[in-house]
Amino acid sequence: MFISFIAGGLEFAANVRFVPYVPARTMGRPEDCYPAEGGELEFDALEVDGKDALFLLASHWSDFINEAAYEAAEEYAKEMEDEASIAAYESRMDAWELC
Repeated sequence: MFISFIAGGLEFAANVRFVPYVPARTMGRPEDCYPAEGGELEFDALEVDGKDALFLLASHWSDFINEAAYEAAEEYAKEMEDEASIAAYESRMDAWELC
């Protein structure tokens, strides 16, 4: 997924692999319970002003950049989920109008 975000006053563009965090379910029937999963972000590319910035992930800026990128990826994933829900709703409404 391609994201852009601001960290430390710099605007970053990144291509990341993102797995959102899914909290554990520990209540209910045993077959419905599962451990926490996800919460992972891995950079394939990181740029500032079109120049490679992956080296910053090995610096003291690493935690700051990772946190900002994770938040941007979560926001992007939520927007995509919302758009998919709206498209599915509109498709159902279009089908209903044809009846």
